[in-house]
Amino acid sequence: MSIIKTTLVRACVIYTVLITGVYMIGAFVNSAWLPSPATVAALLVLSLWLGASLSFLFSDLLVPSLRVILHFIATGLVFWLTFGVWGGYLKNGGSAAVLFVLYAVLYALAGGVTGLVRILTADRKNREKPYGSMMKEKDGGYTSQFSPSEGKGKR
Repeated sequence: MSIIKTTLVRACVIYTVLITGVYMIGAFVNSAWLPSPATVAALLVLSLWLGASLSFLFSDLLVPSLRVILHFIATGLVFWLTFGVWGGYLKNGGSAAVLFVLYAVLYALAGGVTGLVRILTADRKNREKPYGSMMKEKDGGYTSQFSPSEGKGKR
């Protein structure tokens, strides 16, 4: 149940950003323009899909490289359907390659910015943590074969 809740919260945030952006662009282009109900519904479906695709990216069950690949494929499908099919961008032949390159560049840019932010915030978190020894406490039941106490009684 928490996966569904997390997906819906992410989708709500994405939907809010998308619908606000659509209305702002519409206000700048033409003050009388309003998105159609089909556009609003498509943005809702788009935000639900993107919210679900973020589950791949933040899943602890998958290795990081597989997470990124699955997220790239899922968001690429959404990008392709939104701009290519629904937006009518693929009507001429050369646009498919341009659309894919544009998506890959945008994905790499977003991933680079996200990675940079994570590196910078992780460094700050590590600096604020108190120092703790990385070596394990000595276990009383373990003795090394090179321990000085081993050789005392054997001569």
